[in-house]
Amino acid sequence: MIFFAMIFSFQAKPKNLNSHSRGLHLLAGFEAFKGLLVMCAGFGFLRYLNSSTQVLNEVGNSIIEHLHLNPAHHIPQIFLLALANVTDKNILWIAIGALLYSILRFLEAFGLWKNRGWGQWIAIISAGLYVPIELIELNKGFSYVKATITFLNMLVVFYLLYIRFWKVSGREQDM
Repeated sequence: MIFFAMIFSFQAKPKNLNSHSRGLHLLAGFEAFKGLLVMCAGFGFLRYLNSSTQVLNEVGNSIIEHLHLNPAHHIPQIFLLALANVTDKNILWIAIGALLYSILRFLEAFGLWKNRGWGQWIAIISAGLYVPIELIELNKGFSYVKATITFLNMLVVFYLLYIRFWKVSGREQDM
């Protein structure tokens, strides 16, 4: 809902728009998209409430096949084993977690879109939490995908810190 409200409230030449507002709007749209994606995935999980192990196993095998993975390898085997042990309670908790994550992303998107300090703090903390994990993964084995994701995430964190601490938005922000 918030995602569509942000899209439809966009004006051709918004009042007091500066380059940092555009950057915040871009980040807000991306966060809203992530929230919408995870919310859809959570509702997708609910579809499998009261499903048999066989149905979940078929779904897992079709996912592995779609991703062109070898079902005999270690990671697909872990995935299939996890699906074999899924209960309705697990599915419900996954869906609740997805809903809560989506709500957080929508709040972050709204705060960034409206150039609120609390929205920037949510974004700084949530993006900053991933940086050490990404650096550890990058240290385990280099790949251009990992390096790009880590670089972009660090860029977002530094950009938001720059806006937050150097007050370049053109108005005093709430803490």
